[in-house]
Amino acid sequence: MRDWVVETDPFTGQVSGVTDWDGGLVPTAQWKAVYPGAVSFDFDTLIAIGDGWWLPNAAARHYGVSDPQPAYHETKEYMATDQFELTVIEGLRTGLQALGQKKQIVLLTNSTPDDVERLLSMLDLTDVFTDVVTSAGKPQHTKAQFKKIMERYDASAERTLSIGDNYLNEIIPAGAIGMKAIYIDLEEGAVQYGDRKIRSISELIQEMHDTH
Repeated sequence: MRDWVVETDPFTGQVSGVTDWDGGLVPTAQWKAVYPGAVSFDFDTLIAIGDGWWLPNAAARHYGVSDPQPAYHETKEYMATDQFELTVIEGLRTGLQALGQKKQIVLLTNSTPDDVERLLSMLDLTDVFTDVVTSAGKPQHTKAQFKKIMERYDASAERTLSIGDNYLNEIIPAGAIGMKAIYIDLEEGAVQYGDRKIRSISELIQEMHDTH
């Protein structure tokens, strides 16, 4: 809303610094008057950029686009056409199926039901998950969604694992309520999030086969 880039501590929500769009430092006194404590992301006045989907959204807002959602939906529709190729991860289906024989596997996603059905079909992951929760409202409602899932399957936080590539959406909220988490860090960043960090889901496929 203010055209600021706000750097926060993902664990506490406290602001550690603010720059303007061009990289100039916003005076501490000025931003502290706006963010005196932990911030929350409403994705209207303040957007959490935890993955690449939100970068074009923020850029669009900067250049005066009041509602970028239609472009987001058009992108999703394009991804469902023959012009776009999704990479099917070799062994992922069989790995998840092997894990599913011993564990409950739940897909928690912000995508809408029609998008999810289409994408799972393209990735050959149809009928792999025990349950699929769509339009999840991550990260605002991630903790609440996790708690609902644990209640549904009578699982304690200590016995529930979150695996994701967006640390704001799937990793930080898990740790906040005592769950374990594996962070898929595609960029191999220096910061460690969760209980374990991997480069890609491929690293877990063999472990999925061997899990007991």
